[in-house]
Amino acid sequence: MQAIHYCYDEMENGTLLHIQDNGQGFDIAQSQSGLGLDNMREHAHIIGALFSFVNEPGQGTKITLIWNETTVTTKQHTCSFNQ
Repeated sequence: MQAIHYCYDEMENGTLLHIQDNGQGFDIAQSQSGLGLDNMREHAHIIGALFSFVNEPGQGTKITLIWNETTVTTKQHTCSFNQ
């Protein structure tokens, strides 16, 4: 059964968003080129955030985004995740 876990934490010096699934994962070197990861990295860079992507075949995927509230110039968004 596939599950998605996420954590959103507003800390004193910034905000952390961590998303993890227990899916199949994939070998990034063997995957078809797409825009998803590139777009995430670019948007993280625009707001001055740190972006981390960890993925291994058979191990699922982990994405972490950490940013300082003073670097964000866009409106706050609310996200929802389906399991």
